[in-house]
Amino acid sequence: MSQRRRFGALLSAALLGLSGCISQARFVMLEGEHGVVAVPNGTNCWPLYNRRSADELLQDRFPQGVVIDREEESVIGENVVTDRAGNTTSALYQLAGVGAEHNSESRLPIKEWQIHFHAKGSPVPVEVLKPPAPTGGIATATGTATLLEQPLPIGK
Repeated sequence: MSQRRRFGALLSAALLGLSGCISQARFVMLEGEHGVVAVPNGTNCWPLYNRRSADELLQDRFPQGVVIDREEESVIGENVVTDRAGNTTSALYQLAGVGAEHNSESRLPIKEWQIHFHAKGSPVPVEVLKPPAPTGGIATATGTATLLEQPLPIGK
């Protein structure tokens, strides 16, 4: 491929991406007439128009329209960054012990914007009807422990 054709192909791909033709919206969960659509964030501005691409995806799948049950930012993973400084294999370290290796690690959450919906005219999904989780719980390694309604006496 010639240099000019390669440049033209790259320029065309870049323009398509910037024009919003490449959608970043996707179905995370789809069960019958309800589900979840995810985009990188909930904004609707140039060059990606995330919200518009989510609306278009929903319109294509459900032409009768949808009802948005809730929207939220969700953590879907984490990015671990490790910084290393120093060099234990250098001659200076081997002879004088100078330049020992130091490591630091930082964890950054990976987030996405999720839109929970159901099709117009279909029943509201059960998870939308559930009452919110009780507040005042204690975070544990396996989840959240809630407080008892009645205290338990100690030593009886």
